[in-house]
Amino acid sequence: DKDRLVGYVDSDWAGDKSTRRSTTGYALFFNGGAISAKSQIQKLVAMSSMEAELIALYAAASAAVFIRNILAGFRKPQQPTVIYEDNNAAAIVAQSAVIQRRARHIDLRYFKVRELVSSGQVSIDRINSADNCADVFTKNVGPQILNRHLPMLLGSDQRSISAKMTRKHHFPG
Repeated sequence: DKDRLVGYVDSDWAGDKSTRRSTTGYALFFNGGAISAKSQIQKLVAMSSMEAELIALYAAASAAVFIRNILAGFRKPQQPTVIYEDNNAAAIVAQSAVIQRRARHIDLRYFKVRELVSSGQVSIDRINSADNCADVFTKNVGPQILNRHLPMLLGSDQRSISAKMTRKHHFPG
């Protein structure tokens, strides 16, 4: 979609072998071009892959809200920013009004994503892991996967983001 902010987010759970911390990776796109991307070791040890993904989702959603505010200043109001996530559990926790038993230990600041979803600033949609370009920011993916995602990240992907959006899968719930 023209003039639409969309994001892709991923994490690797406990990927740093010395600290067991996970890596957050995300990319935000506007008008088919990447305008923000990040790869960073998380500041705490996540107790599950769901928690690592929720921490990454929080980082991506926070960056999206910042960019949405800039776009609003340019009179480019946004529909909800779609953030593509490949972890079902993290998306369900982020969208649910009920804290699930397996998520009670998670720091409350990561539930900010729920507030952003309920206010209509962000929406979370399912994407297959193979189609998630944020994967390149979280782990060594090898040349085949890197070459697959690089055109999109560099803005030269002829298939465009909207074509990838047609292959998405919605999360249950």
